[in-house]
Amino acid sequence: TILDTYMIANTVNLVVLPSRTPIEAKSLRIGLDADSFSWKFSADIFTKAALDLVRPDAEGAKEVELNINGWVWVLMVERYSRALKFPTEAYSITGATRSQLLAAPYAPLRTGLNNAPLTARQAAESELLNTGFTIEWDTENVGPRDWTFPAGALSYQSQTPMQVIARIAETVGAVVRPALDSDVLEIRPRYVVPPWEWGQADAPV
Repeated sequence: TILDTYMIANTVNLVVLPSRTPIEAKSLRIGLDADSFSWKFSADIFTKAALDLVRPDAEGAKEVELNINGWVWVLMVERYSRALKFPTEAYSITGATRSQLLAAPYAPLRTGLNNAPLTARQAAESELLNTGFTIEWDTENVGPRDWTFPAGALSYQSQTPMQVIARIAETVGAVVRPALDSDVLEIRPRYVVPPWEWGQADAPV
């Protein structure tokens, strides 16, 4: 049916973890691009009491859960700011999903060299040892295909785990896609159909 006006009522809930204390917020924004390894978000909150629940402290970043129409993200609040405009006072928070923990400034920089042959998937998984994160890489059905680094072929200096994993993925035209609410990284082809096949009959329109 073609109407003059269409109205969409979104359901949005923001709660503090693990207490699940609700927070009133507005201007919520969340997004991800192909070359990002974590979802980025920002929101405006109304009271200092709410800010005290989520602002980072000596123990690190606080976590919140954002639910938009049933889509759920678990997010770390990394920064906050205050805006004073008489007679009101407003606060803004920004942050990212937990995959940011594998990158600067959270993850330590490391140097590495493979002394023996290993597959790309093994190399990526080795960067996640003792981090609690896992990789989903369907080499058979989704791609990209796995391959082997000869001894000495994979070397890096002063890199975070995420930088190394992203470099491995980029080598074969893949990207790192972070999960919304879990400690999982997916390795996915940047394009569903490789660019060199676009001229074929099954190329996307």
